[in-house]
Amino acid sequence: MLYQNPDIIGMVLVTERNFMEYKKEEIKYDKNFPYLVFSSSARQMYLHSHDVLEINYIRSGTGYYIIESREYKIEEGDIYIINHLERHMAVHDGILEIEVIVFDPSVLWQGDRGMQLLEPFFSRDTGFDNCIKKQEAGYEQLREIFLDISREYYGKETGWELFVRALTQLFMAKLYRMRQESHVGIEPGRKNLWNKLQPVLHYIHSHYQEPIGLDELSEAAMMSRSYLCTCFKTYFHIRIFEYIDRLRIENACLLLSSTDESITDIALTSGFGSVSYFNRIFKKAVMMSPGDYRKSKYNTSKS
Repeated sequence: MLYQNPDIIGMVLVTERNFMEYKKEEIKYDKNFPYLVFSSSARQMYLHSHDVLEINYIRSGTGYYIIESREYKIEEGDIYIINHLERHMAVHDGILEIEVIVFDPSVLWQGDRGMQLLEPFFSRDTGFDNCIKKQEAGYEQLREIFLDISREYYGKETGWELFVRALTQLFMAKLYRMRQESHVGIEPGRKNLWNKLQPVLHYIHSHYQEPIGLDELSEAAMMSRSYLCTCFKTYFHIRIFEYIDRLRIENACLLLSSTDESITDIALTSGFGSVSYFNRIFKKAVMMSPGDYRKSKYNTSKS
């Protein structure tokens, strides 16, 4: 995301917009060893996916993780696994510190071997869970392996790539064994709610640069205005127009860092009907004014 933690700006960039229900992100890494470890404290602004496999460790903070039609209450110490197709979004109001591992499946897949190592990412039976909690048997071993991967990656000692690959294989082998045990599946009511909101997400992601009213959204959802607002807030833990503003801010960030368009034109192009409202919402989301954001991007590119 363009307003990510400064430590990872340039590593995660929005490169393709899918106008269905989410944005597609491209992770940039060394193709000789397609593996990244980084920390993130940025507020995730929208549903997104990316062409890598992801393992997250929650170092601190609370909130909610929405992964496809599932919702997880975030707690310190949680470990999450997310595949390259799953749309996801962390929702939180305070500080959320996440240690993130992303890698290409080729790290685990070698010839005709590796299917079982990848299975926890793709098996979606009724017992599947994206989250591994502290109380689960085997959790401590997974946590220690995760931290060992992080130490090897940052330490960059001789042969660190071999250790990172081997430790990742060990992590997935351990998780594969754990996943043979069943877990509680998704609540049918929440799955139904997700299905009801799909047409609304489709409409929002297709038209967020235009004026959007509740009438159009309720028509897309075939719900009353009040019921739609209740369902959206229940599912995403944010108001529907806050979600729309986040998409618009993301588009504005892209234009501010890649074009010379005026701030007024960018505000209007991104779907904001008022420049003053744009400035206020932008500063609240990005913690700086649009002008300061543009200057920071310019200075970063010049350095």
